[in-house]
Amino acid sequence: SLICQIPARTLLQSRSNRKRNMLTRVFRKPISQNRKLLRNARIAPMIRTNINFKPAVPAGEEPNLEEPKFDLSDSSKIYQRVKTSQLLSDLFILKFSSYNWVSDYSPSIVNIFEKMRLMRLLYNVCKFSGIYGHFVAGDTVSTALDITSQRPFKSILCYSVEKSTTDDKELDKTLQLLIDTIEMSDGRADFTAFKIGGLTDHAIVLELQKRIKNIPVADIVGKSNEEYISMVNNTGEPLSDYLKSTLAKLLERLDILFTNTVKKQVAIFIDAEQTWYQEAIHHLYMFFASRYNTENSWIYNTYQLYMKSTSETLDGHLQVAKDYNFFLGAKCVRGAYMEEERKEALEQSYPDPIHDTLEDTHNSYDTAITSLLLKVSYGEKVSLIIASHNDQSIMAAMEFVEANPSPFYKKHLFFAQLMVSVSKTQGIYSLGNV
Repeated sequence: SLICQIPARTLLQSRSNRKRNMLTRVFRKPISQNRKLLRNARIAPMIRTNINFKPAVPAGEEPNLEEPKFDLSDSSKIYQRVKTSQLLSDLFILKFSSYNWVSDYSPSIVNIFEKMRLMRLLYNVCKFSGIYGHFVAGDTVSTALDITSQRPFKSILCYSVEKSTTDDKELDKTLQLLIDTIEMSDGRADFTAFKIGGLTDHAIVLELQKRIKNIPVADIVGKSNEEYISMVNNTGEPLSDYLKSTLAKLLERLDILFTNTVKKQVAIFIDAEQTWYQEAIHHLYMFFASRYNTENSWIYNTYQLYMKSTSETLDGHLQVAKDYNFFLGAKCVRGAYMEEERKEALEQSYPDPIHDTLEDTHNSYDTAITSLLLKVSYGEKVSLIIASHNDQSIMAAMEFVEANPSPFYKKHLFFAQLMVSVSKTQGIYSLGNV
């Protein structure tokens, strides 16, 4: 990972030059190979410890030995922009939500209200009790923008519908709402987010998932929509007329959405979904990133680092983006579907795709962030969203930024967290760019 257990001053000693050079080599290697190189150099990666060491620096440059300029032990600074009433409300909801019976019985309670056609009553109870407002910025785009504009940080407006439907009118309605979100975000929010599953019948995503294994990512760069459909259609049995039409409509909707993204200069995230959709989503991301990310990272892909395969996927995407000279936008998260993924793996008798331990997930995340931070600092065509609520991952990134100043952070490095979280970064940097 980024912060290794070597005091910074030892990097200056001649007898440690080999290790310093190894560190620089480590982060120029693919993410999936970093751990092996670190072991070869006899450098222990940081395993969830307090961070008091400096990261590697580019070859030929002296490491910055100054102490960090921020003090994360000062809670008054961290929370100075939050009203006491808001903190008390957040604390109550956090405590209430932490009881197992709340999460265990909530779906049943919602189902009962839905069957009794009392969802409006349940919604009003949640809204006026403050629970709804704790988790959701608003029930319309304008309301969400009014609320978030009062906060001391930038906003990501998410309209993450993912329900599968064959009704083109519903899908076009979702597309229009996403376009409206981009239009209203102009100048008021820097990012929006959506799920590809909300713009199509999930059947075509599942079909893509089967076929793309035989279509290398490098082969789809620069292709037209018609060429992409042809490549998918010629892999295995020909697509049915319905699936071919559905794929064409999905590509058309995505084209319209991303055209508006670039026009309004409001970047957009493609949210991650479950593994049985995710490889297809990765494929579609690279197809459109090569088209729209030529000048900047307007489209970001989400990489779930709790997956065993993600480091290798990210390595491959970075290489293709470098080879074909376009920006890779990476939003790095740990992941959110662990129970569902493991249940499906058990029922379908295939290997668990999630890392076996929490420590493995931490190491996977920190290693990826390390490599991407270094690329950003060097000015490579990479943009990074550190989407994490983990203090140590955030602190490691902040340590890196402090120790390795770079003009490229301003446009290509961001921290992001759910609005319900009061993060330590809010006392140091505005959430958004550093």
